[in-house]
Amino acid sequence: MKLTELAQPTVSPGALVASLSADSMATVVTLRGEADVSTLPIVVNVLARAIGDNDGPVAVDLAYTEFIDTGSVCAPSHGRGRS
Repeated sequence: MKLTELAQPTVSPGALVASLSADSMATVVTLRGEADVSTLPIVVNVLARAIGDNDGPVAVDLAYTEFIDTGSVCAPSHGRGRS
């Protein structure tokens, strides 16, 4: 299994950390911390990388997400220019 932590500034409590892992079944995007309007670019970036760089299904693991707002839930549509 390959795990990639995306480069982000020093992590403070509640901050968002996004990682990608891939195996033969799927690419998994794991979000840890708080996903809100201030971290939306991180969510869009990691999802775009997961979809663009890998074939097959993409799963999003929110087990370690402390908070997620509606902007983050709609991140794929924001990344494609839809509202």
